[in-house]
Amino acid sequence: MRAASIMLAGIALVAAAASATAATLRVGPGAPIATLGEAARQARDGDEVLIAPGRYQGCAVWTAARLRIAAAAPGVVEVSGPVCAGKGLFVITGAAVTVDGITFRGARNAEGNGAGIRAEGVGLTIRRSRFLEGLDVPGLVAAPAPQPSKKKPTTCRTCGGRLATNADARQRRARTLD
Repeated sequence: MRAASIMLAGIALVAAAASATAATLRVGPGAPIATLGEAARQARDGDEVLIAPGRYQGCAVWTAARLRIAAAAPGVVEVSGPVCAGKGLFVITGAAVTVDGITFRGARNAEGNGAGIRAEGVGLTIRRSRFLEGLDVPGLVAAPAPQPSKKKPTTCRTCGGRLATNADARQRRARTLD
């Protein structure tokens, strides 16, 4: 019973430390961060990105997990312009990201299409956001989730049954050449 209490206290301490390191990144004219792309580069797991009212030209690739990317108020932030990596205005690869209150308009790539959001991570939540004109594909495009490898690991018969490594393979080839 005492061990379980100590374990729970340890977990709570780790969770508190993780939330204490989360930052609020402010984006917009006169804010510490001027562009969405720069905010995406600075964002770390668990951060909140608050976007000041305005129209933003450009795109951003969000890689951090557990982000909240939000407009100062719904309907006051509009993102448009060329897409990132030929995919979308926001390319989101992080897991458990929330996008709140942002309007996406006119995403275009070289082929003339593009998404407002290209979701490549898992657990994306979109709240109070809009996808408007110029989107020749749906406003949201999701990439398929990565599938686990079906390849079974190889064990090394001459190494006591542990998993084989590239070094083991090189040694076997060297022995056969002798």
